[in-house]
Amino acid sequence: MEYKKYYKKLDIIRLLSCICVLLYHLNILKGGYLAVCTFFVLTGYLSCISAFRKEKFSLKTYYYNRLMHIYLPLLLVVFISIFVISLLPNINWVNLKPETTSVLFGYNNFWQLNANLDYFARHINSPFMHFWYIGILLQFDLVFPFIFLLFKKIGDKIKIIPCII
Repeated sequence: MEYKKYYKKLDIIRLLSCICVLLYHLNILKGGYLAVCTFFVLTGYLSCISAFRKEKFSLKTYYYNRLMHIYLPLLLVVFISIFVISLLPNINWVNLKPETTSVLFGYNNFWQLNANLDYFARHINSPFMHFWYIGILLQFDLVFPFIFLLFKKIGDKIKIIPCII
C-alpha cells in the first residue's frame, strides 16, 4: 500500500504565496510575482518526495496522475473560456487560436516569448496570458520522470551526486 503524507505546514507557504501573487496583481506589492517561483519549488520538492517514497516508479502511473490532476482541469478551463469568449461579440476568436493552441500543447511560455509579449506588463488583453505557468509545469512533468530515474540510478552508485545537483 502506498503511503501518502500530507505536509500541512506547506499550506502556510502556499497561502503566503497566493496572497503575494494577489497583492501583486492588485498593484499593492511589487515583486509579488516572485511567489510563483515558490510554487515551482514546491512542485519540484513534492514531486521528488512522492517519487522517492514509491518502491517502484512507474512512468505510466506518473503520466496518468499528471493527466488527471493537471491536464484535464486545464482542458476544462480552456474550453469553458472559449465558450464564454464566443458569447462576447467584441472579441475575435480567430486572434486567440494560436495562443489557445500553445496553452493546450503546453508551450505557452515559449509562445509568449516568440510573440514578444511581456507577462509582467500591466496590460493583459488575453484570457490565457497567465497560462505560461501551466506551460512550464507541463514541461517539467514531461522531463521530471526521466531526470528522476537517471538520478536515482546514479544515486544508488554514488550517493552524493544527486544531493549536490
